[in-house]
Amino acid sequence: MSEAYRVLRPGGRAVFHVTARASMEGWRFASAATHRAYDTGDVLALITNAGFIYSELKHLALPFGLQGLIDIGTKPAK
Repeated sequence: MSEAYRVLRPGGRAVFHVTARASMEGWRFASAATHRAYDTGDVLALITNAGFIYSELKHLALPFGLQGLIDIGTKPAK
């Protein structure tokens, strides 16, 4: 997120998608050694710590019962 923030123009927006922790917990291959799991609080912390102004966080219901999180962050205008 920090690199996306760095290269984004002032006032620009970036959209990030992660598979929600609730979905990944059921995957045998998604261990802590190979995957990072995120919930709403994790995503909000990442985006605000990178410097983005929080704009919008959406929960997605995806096919096969998967859940996703989409966050739209805005870089402050100078």
